Amino acid sequence: MLSEPVFIDYVLDSASNQTIRLFDNKDPRIDGRIAGDDFLYDAGFKFRSSVQGVIKAIRAWIPAADNINQPHKARLWDVETQQLLAEAEFTNIVGDSWNEVSLSTPITIEPNKIYLVSTEILRRLPRAAFFFNNPYIKDGITVLGASESTNSIFAYYAHLYNERGTQYPAFPTFSYQNSYYYQDIVFDASNQTQTIKVRQQVTTHPIFLENLKQGT
Repeated sequence: MLSEPVFIDYVLDSASNQTIRLFDNKDPRIDGRIAGDDFLYDAGFKFRSSVQGVIKAIRAWIPAADNINQPHKARLWDVETQQLLAEAEFTNIVGDSWNEVSLSTPITIEPNKIYLVSTEILRRLPRAAFFFNNPYIKDGITVLGASESTNSIFAYYAHLYNERGTQYPAFPTFSYQNSYYYQDIVFDASNQTQTIKVRQQVTTHPIFLENLKQGT
């Protein structure tokens, strides 16, 4: 007579961390244009995440003609409160290329809350018009499309331009043609833990069931 099998039930936890960049291969010389009028902009886009995680860096494609030896700052904002959550300064800027700056303290973002990332543009503005007419979605991050909210957000610091010339930094509120100004985020999703019960996996495996047959 076969005896009842004895099991030791181990529980394993597996976790993964995913680093997300939204726009690795964008280049305004190919898919946009470079404009500008020698005034300071703070331009970016609004986004939300379906999962909790942290923004640990901000990226920008910076034209070589954009005074790359001068300070360029990157910012992260809470759209609802218009609060500045983080600010960092690009160093050793490489012109006509993507540049990345780490936040001194990574910022935890909450699921489905709307944030805005922006970077300073001193003279020359890379832009892809109408890029955010529709939402842009990648790996749980949604950059808002025009049907949900105006995107292509910027502050413009020209003298006496709607009084923005005396407010710095200003929360970006202006918009033009739902354009993309070539910013990006570096986002780490929170560890997603999956529990695996070894007994459950083993006792339902076809090889185990085959060996339970009489005479085996």
